[in-house]
Amino acid sequence: AEADEFCPPLNSVSLLAALASSLSTRLSELGGALIPPGEDFGAACKLFRTALEAVVPSYMKEESGTGKPAGYIYFSLSPDADAAFDEETGSYSFAEGTSLTTEDLTNLYAELSRAEPLLQVIVAPFSVRDANIEAGVSMLREQAPHLVLVACSGSPSPAMPGDQGLGEQWDMTLSPLGLACRHGSGCHGFYDFTVAPELLPWLPSYVDVMLAASPASCRLLLPKPPADELTALLKPLEAHMRALLVAAYRQRKLTGLRARTEGITLPQFKDGLARLGCAATDPDPEPVFRLADQEGSGFISRSELEALGKAKGPATLAELDGLAAWLRGLRREDDVKSSPLDELWCRIDDSNSGTAVFKEFASELRRSGYPGCAQGEAHLQDLFMALDLKNTGAICQSDLLNLNAFSSRCELERVVHTRDFLIDHFGSLKVAFKAMVGTGQISYDHWMELLLNKYGYADADAARSCFLFVKESTSAMAIKDFELLGDFDLEQFLLEVRSLRDHLVDASGSLGEAFTAFVQPTEPTTAEGVAAEAVVAPAVPAAPAAAAAPAAPAVV
Repeated sequence: AEADEFCPPLNSVSLLAALASSLSTRLSELGGALIPPGEDFGAACKLFRTALEAVVPSYMKEESGTGKPAGYIYFSLSPDADAAFDEETGSYSFAEGTSLTTEDLTNLYAELSRAEPLLQVIVAPFSVRDANIEAGVSMLREQAPHLVLVACSGSPSPAMPGDQGLGEQWDMTLSPLGLACRHGSGCHGFYDFTVAPELLPWLPSYVDVMLAASPASCRLLLPKPPADELTALLKPLEAHMRALLVAAYRQRKLTGLRARTEGITLPQFKDGLARLGCAATDPDPEPVFRLADQEGSGFISRSELEALGKAKGPATLAELDGLAAWLRGLRREDDVKSSPLDELWCRIDDSNSGTAVFKEFASELRRSGYPGCAQGEAHLQDLFMALDLKNTGAICQSDLLNLNAFSSRCELERVVHTRDFLIDHFGSLKVAFKAMVGTGQISYDHWMELLLNKYGYADADAARSCFLFVKESTSAMAIKDFELLGDFDLEQFLLEVRSLRDHLVDASGSLGEAFTAFVQPTEPTTAEGVAAEAVVAPAVPAAPAAAAAPAAPAVV
């Protein structure tokens, strides 16, 4: 089939992973390093061809018979020219005792491409510090017009209108929207995941950006994992590509972009629920509709309704704590009292509307790299439902801040876990403090350093929670602070909190009224020191006595 008629199989990503694993194994058997000693690029091309002939002999036989590559398998050379460049001499040295000018290097690349037709891409062929980079690219494009030259992000390249052989390495520190805006259609794109392997779980999202930006082509450079791990690494991408291919193969003809008009409207949704037997007295279905309408289009598609069906209900406390713990991990090291929750809300509600629907909530969590996104849309819907306490289909900043309360029980359990670790390790808290500090005080940084690095405590979030639970700040902890930790009883503490809550409700009618009484300002006084006007505040009797306890858990 012609290239534009070729239909990839649904398991194409698995086939690719199997091919890469077999090829990697064969290359290891032939000599190990992809580029032989002395940076011999020609020998590397021959080595790669030999491995391909052993792994896919039929393909290589067909390629040799036509005299030109079929285009499905080819070489990409990444020479690391910047590391080989000597800025003082303006020359390149890839091996000891060698020196190449920009023109010499251009001729070398051209000779390599003529000797090996499968060499079709060169990544960063010249150093960004080379003053002759533009001339080198122009010469290489003239000598080897079939080559695709991928430049580093932001590096200069000659303006060559209509040239389809130039590409750019995309800056992976940008958000998906930033990538899509910066890199338009027409040029070749290049994702280098070896410089940011932590982004591999979001590989499908980067493919989506690639498709949205519509480059002439886009290549992905992945780290070299063990052969048996490659298939698992690419499994999320295969599932994503399979869904895209299935949707594409169902189309009888190519359709352009069109307004979203398919789906169920809110009146149709209500009518359908009524026909299914939902009584008119049931809760208003509009919040459910707004939750399912992920795009905010006013319609619910089949896939959106199916995604809602996978939601199991409001998230558990453990799941909410997982989100809170991830947010705490975003806190700046130089400001442990900053609030990532406030910062997250500012990004979610960037329009300052005061509320956010599910689409805005989920989009920002994906953009911020929340690991729970890997569990699917249903998990994000569970989190949103738990925060939407009023069941309105939208949340406000105070709803998001409730994550502190949802996470507090788990925070307290982390405090207890850290205390128990110290007791198990040292025998008692007193011995622990003397071993860690002696007779002085211990700072927050020193506390974290000792627990994590010296004593092998694996839970950094719990260690941080324990310190701030006792001190409320990152100021130094003394022995008297440390002793309070030994007197803390989690269950008794929770009982006393419940007792205080019940007492405030009985005295004021509700917690909201009690809060109003606490914050009600006093009237100004006259010069004689007598109140200008009597103020009658709600009487709040004293709460039941409670044992001394450390400060409340640090908030997100």
